[in-house]
Amino acid sequence: MRLLVCEFITGGGLLTAELPESLAREGELMLQHLLQDLAACPAVEHVDVLRDPRLPAISNEKCTSQPVNLDFMQTFSRSCEQADAVLPIAPETDQVLLSMSEQVQTSGSRLLNSAPAAVALTGSKYHTLKALAAAGIPAVPVSTIDQAARTAPEQWVIKPNDGVSGEGCRVLEQLPHTLAENMILQPLIQGTSASMTLLCAGGDAELIAVNEQYVQLDADGCVLRGIHVNGLASRRESLVPLARAIAAAVPDLWGWVGVDVMLTDGDPLVLEINPRLTTAYAGLHESLGHNPAEWLLSLAEDGRLPDVSGHAPKPVEIMLA
Repeated sequence: MRLLVCEFITGGGLLTAELPESLAREGELMLQHLLQDLAACPAVEHVDVLRDPRLPAISNEKCTSQPVNLDFMQTFSRSCEQADAVLPIAPETDQVLLSMSEQVQTSGSRLLNSAPAAVALTGSKYHTLKALAAAGIPAVPVSTIDQAARTAPEQWVIKPNDGVSGEGCRVLEQLPHTLAENMILQPLIQGTSASMTLLCAGGDAELIAVNEQYVQLDADGCVLRGIHVNGLASRRESLVPLARAIAAAVPDLWGWVGVDVMLTDGDPLVLEINPRLTTAYAGLHESLGHNPAEWLLSLAEDGRLPDVSGHAPKPVEIMLA
């Protein structure tokens, strides 16, 4: 099998702009661990990796980087046509992941990620949370300014509807008079910031890891400082029903999916769904003592989700800032 892997930030998606340091660092971390895992899979013959030419080239026994020197989507499209399967990793911002996913399908290659319908839905935090709430899944609500004013003095968080990695998210010192287009308003929830790493297929999910997120959120912004991969593994059994309910509510989710949740004294509350590989992947192999790329490729081959209940997870800490 010849694969194409493209992590948007490090893969030339921002060729005409300055590389954002924090996002590039996270992207590189995910990418390097993923490539190591894919190279160790017997079914993989070769991996082509799109690469921003400002970054060091990647070259090993199975992986070769392709520098992107022209139009990114043009290069991505051409590369998709030469691959048996494609794994895109990109932000939902400005429908980048959606465009890449649609392009893979147009090329005729196998998409090793969620279908465009799931990407389109989850690319909007507002529509995602409304869909989950309609399915009876506890989620952090989205409010209008008038609704928020009637429930003061609660603290509120403002964030982009399609933002990634906490970009543009901050605690409000006071409610605004108007809400800018593409911004949403949510109550500030007290609890433990966590994420669930899922493998999804056919409206079902296997909960691979429950991770604690080290998040700094205040009036100045939001920074993800680190992830304790499987640091909350003791919560796995209680969260399995939530993982499966999410997959059933968004049945076009496939492959790696990250779900941000707030763990409270009551029900866990969903914040957002990321229909793609997330930074927590970087700690999965060490945490579970198994190559997670093999699970993805097996899923693509036979359509069956892995059973990870027999794996004794080890907490793995990843610091980002």
